[in-house]
Amino acid sequence: MNTADDSKNYIFYASTDNVKYISNILKAVQFKESANFHATDQGIKITVEDSHCLQANSYLQKEIFNDYSYKEDIKFKINLNIFIDCLQIFSNNVTYSPTALNQSFSNKVHLKVYYKEHGHPLILLLEENGVTTDCSIKTQEYEDVMEYDFLNIDIVNKIIFKSEALKEIFNEIDNSCDVLEILISPTIPNFRIATYGDLGSIYIDFPKDSSCIEYFSCKERQNSRFKHSLLKPALKAINYSSKISLRMDKKGCLSWQYMIKHDENIISFIEFYCLPLDEYDELI
Repeated sequence: MNTADDSKNYIFYASTDNVKYISNILKAVQFKESANFHATDQGIKITVEDSHCLQANSYLQKEIFNDYSYKEDIKFKINLNIFIDCLQIFSNNVTYSPTALNQSFSNKVHLKVYYKEHGHPLILLLEENGVTTDCSIKTQEYEDVMEYDFLNIDIVNKIIFKSEALKEIFNEIDNSCDVLEILISPTIPNFRIATYGDLGSIYIDFPKDSSCIEYFSCKERQNSRFKHSLLKPALKAINYSSKISLRMDKKGCLSWQYMIKHDENIISFIEFYCLPLDEYDELI
């Protein structure tokens, strides 16, 4: 393949030096083998879904890239594990902390991404210190996923947390539990996380004026229960974030939105949606 500036022959082309940042953003949603890849004029959206009950979206804004050329709406499915492995080809010997997305590295990897047209593979060219490698990843048909419409009129409750506080909460809960319950109320306890399992029940309460809560809006008392095994990928992603927005709609569906800052003041978002147990049971 010609490595010169031949992006004009492709419907999508992007280049960046933020390879480690991107690979770790994608690791935060790496709980299934495959993912939907959707490129727009605003950036790239990667969607992973489990049994139509848990959905994760990683948003890679075009500002992350040095060059971003987009000619039409692009949608396909891709093997996420292979995609991440390719991005990490030059980082096998690097010790990287999941809590340090803004960590600096002396040797930067440069990435170019090409996509020619429907049915063609996604081409990655990676270069570090003059050493170049290319990867060709097979693309598949885009897979339909659940549509979660969290419109403002449907949002019953919303809380914005400092991530460090939620990390501490979930370090204390029973990881072997079957069910995790979230309670949000205008009266005390304003926010409660409870777990239920073979070891019994455990709950942790936070008042709305807690130092770890930056914003609290509660229209009505609401509590929803979730299958803990489904929520685990969303809880793991807390380690990558600086702030977390938790929202619940009228049906008790849960939305976690994670804000992730880059060292150059670029902000990315990861979003998880999870159905409550009653709706989950209807699907299985």
